[in-house]
Amino acid sequence: MTLAQQQALDEETELLIDNGSYWNIPLDDVQQAMADIPYRTRLEANASIQQRRYVDQQVLGNIYADAHADNILSILTVTANNLIHMVVQQKQQLKEKFAPETSNWLVVPYWLESLFSENPQFISAEKMGMKESMIRSGRVGTMQTMEVYSTPNLTTTGGYVQLTFGNKTAVTFANRYVKTESLRNPDAFGDLIRGLQVFGWKTVQPTHLGKQGAVQG
Repeated sequence: MTLAQQQALDEETELLIDNGSYWNIPLDDVQQAMADIPYRTRLEANASIQQRRYVDQQVLGNIYADAHADNILSILTVTANNLIHMVVQQKQQLKEKFAPETSNWLVVPYWLESLFSENPQFISAEKMGMKESMIRSGRVGTMQTMEVYSTPNLTTTGGYVQLTFGNKTAVTFANRYVKTESLRNPDAFGDLIRGLQVFGWKTVQPTHLGKQGAVQG
């Protein structure tokens, strides 16, 4: 027989980089000379932390609204007793939408992270030797093959925090530090340390993205 050919579809997706943030911090010469700590290093490290937090707030504060209507699960009062049921239900929903069975993720608030830590089926990032990843990305471990991340930046609506879950295929994201520099402050004895980052994101597979309102039980 003659074999039919199936052409692979390669649709182009344009990602608009339309968000940005910066820091512009004066560093006084006297403070730097008299401080008993590496003052400049501490300021730069804190600026980097604040930048990551801002990006987290912008992305997580928006993508949950892109979840496919079928993936909006019922509001849940979460306790230690129904934690596994919640994760299994979310995972099942992604499977029914033909999301890949790997690279599934769930983002939870800090209070919910503590419930995961108390559950014997939860494999913490520390046990997997992922301490650096946990600190840098908020990754706290795995349950039912769902990678669990924690953050204080999820949106709360109507008294319920919007748990966001999905697959790596759901959202595309790009981030770049365009410039970091140090220059003399023209208005004082000291330096200016400043930097600029730009970023953007886009939900490309809404069927691979879900949300669920939750409250602590």
